[in-house]
Amino acid sequence: MKKIVLGTAAALLLSAGAASAAGINANLSGSYANLSNGGGDVWNIDGAVNTGFGGGWGAELTGGYHNVSSGSADLGNFGGAVFWGDDMVRLAASVNYMDLSVFHLTSYGVAGEWYAMPNLTVSLRGGGASGQFGIDGGYVGGQAKWYVTPDIALDGGVDYINLSGFTHVTSETIRGEWLVSETTPVSLFAGYSHADTGAGGDFDAFFVGIKLYTNDGGSTLVDRQRGGNLGYLDSVPYLGQVF
Repeated sequence: MKKIVLGTAAALLLSAGAASAAGINANLSGSYANLSNGGGDVWNIDGAVNTGFGGGWGAELTGGYHNVSSGSADLGNFGGAVFWGDDMVRLAASVNYMDLSVFHLTSYGVAGEWYAMPNLTVSLRGGGASGQFGIDGGYVGGQAKWYVTPDIALDGGVDYINLSGFTHVTSETIRGEWLVSETTPVSLFAGYSHADTGAGGDFDAFFVGIKLYTNDGGSTLVDRQRGGNLGYLDSVPYLGQVF
């Protein structure tokens, strides 16, 4: 699994480097999170690349590698989505495979975002999940994002996932992101998550990271997020935005 995830990350990195080709959007990010209650440190590498087919349709590939110091666990995910969008909404159907160290989990669902105002985006997602040892369940979540300026975004969200026979997790996350330069599209982000779990109590996490955007069109953070990669719509529905 580790080789597959690292291979996916390498492919995403190459795609990001080639994203000047017409119709390609890509991003690559690295982040660090500190978990309370002995959860340890989490180091993440995540990437995504998509392309449009015309008529508002497109497809995206995502992948990530995550190292958790507690128990020296290596976690990974990869998946894909198809989507459709216009000037007001974007809809997606996605599948993600996750190696969570103790077991493997596949999630599948639908999501949508509505550009309610020029500086407000509202997103919803939900779906099912199945894994090893007869584990199955579902997830639901929502997020609101406010653009303080075209290059500064603040968002808050709540996610819930229930895995029968294993655990359930409710996570609340707040996060801020700043696009440092529109000509050199690197952003800095930071946030806080609180999670309540059915098996291991609750924990808090603070995270920071850096992200590189490469888009076919648009220069502001609003443009790059609304017209670029799907972000929340096809991210892993587990522990909010910590992983």
